[in-house]
Amino acid sequence: MALDELPGWVKQLEQNLGSFKGDLTIADASSRSGLSLYQAEKALFGLLKKYPGDLKATERGELIFSFPEGIQKERGEKSFFEKLWDKIAGFTEKAMRFLIRYWITAVIIFYALAFVAIAIALVIAAQNSDSDIDIDLGDVFGGIFRLVAEALYWSYHPFSPFNVGYGRSHRHGRRKSKDGIPFYEKVNRFVFGEPEPEKPAPEIIERALLKMIRARAGRIGVLDLMKATGISKKEAQATLARLMTDYEGDVYVDDETTGIVYEFKELRKTVERSLARDSQQAIWHERVKEPKITGNKTGDNWLVGGVNVFNLAMSTYVMTLASQAMYFDWSSPITWLLGVVPALFSGYILWQPIKRWLGIGKKQREVETENGRRGLLKLLLSDTVREKMLNNGTNDLEFTRQSLMNAWKHLNDKEVIDEDAFEEELIRMGAETKMKDNGTDIHYVFRDLEAEVEALNNARKNAIHEEIEVGETVFSSS
Repeated sequence: MALDELPGWVKQLEQNLGSFKGDLTIADASSRSGLSLYQAEKALFGLLKKYPGDLKATERGELIFSFPEGIQKERGEKSFFEKLWDKIAGFTEKAMRFLIRYWITAVIIFYALAFVAIAIALVIAAQNSDSDIDIDLGDVFGGIFRLVAEALYWSYHPFSPFNVGYGRSHRHGRRKSKDGIPFYEKVNRFVFGEPEPEKPAPEIIERALLKMIRARAGRIGVLDLMKATGISKKEAQATLARLMTDYEGDVYVDDETTGIVYEFKELRKTVERSLARDSQQAIWHERVKEPKITGNKTGDNWLVGGVNVFNLAMSTYVMTLASQAMYFDWSSPITWLLGVVPALFSGYILWQPIKRWLGIGKKQREVETENGRRGLLKLLLSDTVREKMLNNGTNDLEFTRQSLMNAWKHLNDKEVIDEDAFEEELIRMGAETKMKDNGTDIHYVFRDLEAEVEALNNARKNAIHEEIEVGETVFSSS
């Protein structure tokens, strides 16, 4: 297949389908677009990659491409205002994260020192109010501002000549506290929360997927991606559609089980003596941790929060003095520099952990759902569980509701579960209810999952070894 022709086939089919919504066979797509059956099949996978959809298989081995939301809104596509807001929010967050590393910490310290100095100046002014000594607080504040700014520039400022003069390790070592976390990082966590684990680069994920495909005889399914990455069924189908386009894959329905198999014969070619080993670890071996509000120790949060409360109180006091026309008024730059700006600044910093605390319940439910889903995947896809059940004479994988609920709880360590999230996930995984002989005991079966597992086992068992061979060398430029 000429990969450069594929976008043209997708566009042609997309134009002819218009606002279509529903199911299509390859023949339906061919007759609607004028593409050949081969071209229509590849174009349908291109649409499945681009738009939300589902891939089904019938008992006669036919592929059905389903687009329940229509050929209109692309996967993850947002409205103009949503995109604009995301850009603004993303730029603001990046800018703030750049500033937070040093500058916000420096500003917090600056205002704390400045307000301490101002408090001292006000005490001196009050003591001398009855004497003949006339103290201009405007000059005092100006002198304090210059003094603190100079002190911070020559000591804390990350680009100051004094800082640059020291070696990197010495500089960072000097700023670290006893727990090894620099103070500016604690401020960072107080404002933005605990840093998220760094995600692998896309090329690393791609290499892992390709290695998995080669290790599994070039035959994989939706379940393999769900098991390896934890993504949803729809996300796995979109990823497989892309892999088929990029690596000349194919798809077919197993005649015996009606399970869908994605086949990548071209990826098996190798001149290496040893075949790739299947080292992909299942997603359920890693538990998603519950989010923390800051990730700092309690004492560190009290320190950062206390300094900002002090700054907020002092800036409010400065604005009160301006309102009473004591020493200066609202037209004075001091009111804005030492009143309005630090009040807004400190208020913003104090609001961030409060906002995360208010939303911690939603985050915990999301973590519980993800861990529950991983527990279900372990129960349904673990080779050990499947072999145990099949050895007991069970033709279909049947599970009681209690066993499914126990699997949901396995990674959550909670007795009470979210019933709605549990039911929704069972539906997504294709659970079907089956009444037992007594008429009261209900079991859950997952025929689609079982069909795919059996189809993949058959496909890998029947994969011929010659697929990996490239043949004898008959010509060499050397």
